[in-house]
Amino acid sequence: MDKLTIAALQEKLGYRFNDDSLLRMAMTHSSYANELHWGSPPSNERLEFLGDSLLGMAVAVQIYNEEPKMPEGKMTRLRADIVCEKTLAALARSFGLGDCISLGKGEALSGGRERPSILADAVEAIIAAIYLDGGLEPVSGFIERFLSPKEFKARKGITDYKSKLQEIIHTRAGVELNYVVVDESGPDHLKTYTVEARINGRYAGRGTGKSRKAAEQGAADAQYQLALLYLNGQGLKKDPAEAAVWFAKAANQGNARAQYDLGSLYYQGLGVEKDLAKTVHWYEQAAEQDNADALYGLGNIYYRGEGVEKDWKKAVNYLARAAGKGHAEATEALKAVLGAVMSSNIHFSMAEDKEDEEEDI
Repeated sequence: MDKLTIAALQEKLGYRFNDDSLLRMAMTHSSYANELHWGSPPSNERLEFLGDSLLGMAVAVQIYNEEPKMPEGKMTRLRADIVCEKTLAALARSFGLGDCISLGKGEALSGGRERPSILADAVEAIIAAIYLDGGLEPVSGFIERFLSPKEFKARKGITDYKSKLQEIIHTRAGVELNYVVVDESGPDHLKTYTVEARINGRYAGRGTGKSRKAAEQGAADAQYQLALLYLNGQGLKKDPAEAAVWFAKAANQGNARAQYDLGSLYYQGLGVEKDLAKTVHWYEQAAEQDNADALYGLGNIYYRGEGVEKDWKKAVNYLARAAGKGHAEATEALKAVLGAVMSSNIHFSMAEDKEDEEEDI
């Protein structure tokens, strides 16, 4: 790894190594070390051995402290779930470790950068490297930030929502969930898939991954999908208020589509009390992720002055951004707004904007 990669990885890990050769070793797979690269560190196998024990101990201590009423049997199962290969591999992917690990040519070509066992081992090796560099305290901090029992239980709750969703779909007539591959990119041995989840043909989420299964997991935003079921009465009793609850859960997780839909419920007063300020808030959250519908909605809101001070500049800006993303209604609205601006003899230019900024200064 070069210096920039090491620095970026340490930033993600939240720990700055005194001896970054330990981090290099943690990111060196045996397949690379066995190729006898000149000057390369030994493989991470010994670090993995140490990290496995450190991880189990640190997680056990946190479970003991965080769950004073949990019986021993449940404590054991929770620890096993947290330290398992699946959990560690998911954490490794969030750090982008697959791109950082030094692999032998054959291992790299056979998909080693996405292999769960290699990714999980790398996390354990990093934990050992942190211990050797700084002791138990930073190891505990690392576990608390990324593998906290409370956080793990919260994430597991989301997985349970997915199970609940599957049960709903399979037991109720007229509700169908399917996943559609909408894009494939990259060479055959390193393909990236983009998959859309659809409920009764309606878009319900999108995800990407190095396999179809991984992409489907990303697309299966169960909270957003449950919101759609309640909003449209697909297999469930139509309940806009319950839909708003689930949209809010997904919106707070950063789902741009849920943010837009929640804003729309506040705009219509559907299932919630009408609140244009909240509409603007959630539309702006979605607009930060370039959601075209939210950009279009904000353009209209600022042009009409609904719940906000009328601002034609913001209206033009939002509508132009939405139009630039191919939003047909925004394109027509932009033409209408620009026509209204011109007919009202409103003139603006970049120079005027600059003068205004200077006056503010």
